[in-house]
Amino acid sequence: MQSNTETVDIRALGTEDLEQALGFVWEVYARTEAHQRTDEAISDFAARTDLEYCAVRMGEGQLRMWGAFWQDKLIGVCAFQGLSQVYLLYVDPRAQGKGVATRLLKRAVFDSKRHDDALCRITVETPAEAAGFFERQGFQAVGRPVEDCGVRYSVMELRPAQ
Repeated sequence: MQSNTETVDIRALGTEDLEQALGFVWEVYARTEAHQRTDEAISDFAARTDLEYCAVRMGEGQLRMWGAFWQDKLIGVCAFQGLSQVYLLYVDPRAQGKGVATRLLKRAVFDSKRHDDALCRITVETPAEAAGFFERQGFQAVGRPVEDCGVRYSVMELRPAQ
């Protein structure tokens, strides 16, 4: 996959896109993370990405999603819980390192700020292996790492320009 970030289309996703987006997230998770996780962690991830659960949350406005498309193929998904918490950020491994995750995250932050121009922080609970990416995006660790279902997470926050 030779995605050039200029040819990647980033767009908001609706409930009609949810099944495709969650299927994509599961595919990437299974290929890149699941082998490192406990059964409990995998079950927790399954519950948080359940189609019905996410559809209800999206319908209530509590879950917002964006997709990155290259030649009409979904290559990345970012989801926010509310306006201020990164919920999911997954990019096809073949498109990683090409700016797709950065563009998805910037679009999500931009849209959140557009909905609430007084938004003062965006948070993420990220596994250790993704903390460096978020640091490069301007996030800073807050507090001590936490462990949930055998996965160690860093809590990080971004303070968007006012």
